[in-house]
Amino acid sequence: MDAAFAPAIASNIPWVAVLGNHDQEGSLSREGVMKYIVGMKNTLAKLNPPEVHIIDGFGNYNLEVGGVQGTAFENKSVLNLYFLDSGDYSKVPAIRGYDWIKPSQQLWFERTSAKLRKAYIKGPVPQKESAPGLAYFHIPLPEYASFDSSNFTGVKLEPDGGDNGISSASVNSGFFTTLVEAGDVKAVFVGHDHLNDFCGKLL
Repeated sequence: MDAAFAPAIASNIPWVAVLGNHDQEGSLSREGVMKYIVGMKNTLAKLNPPEVHIIDGFGNYNLEVGGVQGTAFENKSVLNLYFLDSGDYSKVPAIRGYDWIKPSQQLWFERTSAKLRKAYIKGPVPQKESAPGLAYFHIPLPEYASFDSSNFTGVKLEPDGGDNGISSASVNSGFFTTLVEAGDVKAVFVGHDHLNDFCGKLL
């Protein structure tokens, strides 16, 4: 693990991480891996939101990026980053395949988004609307299968993804809808698929 994060640490630039689906396959549990990451140099990663006592996974947290001093954006939030643990494999015997983002995580996201939106509008330096958000997690949502030649650019060739070229959970937990309804997240970034490298717009 030290070798994997060495370039980020050596850069002396703050960095973060989310868990993938293989991270529990060594000597540490998923919780143990995230705790180790949180203790590393220059990281802003968090184990889980301190105000939430029950939440699935490890490494669910958000970070606000403030504006540069001396600019019109000083004392304002210009970007909000959400990080979630999309899990590893299904824990439901009747459902095979990969894990998915759970209701407890979606509830945390909804509440965090709403709280920030309220704070932005009523803050000492009011903002007209929420700062744009970006979301990061490992396993792609089932909606990624909706991308076709008309709305994406890049490579979509994952061999384990079946006809749609996406290796996602077989369960659709509704997180895409949750993101859309919150309204602040403008883009989602995932890993997992080893060959896919594309971007697109669904709405």
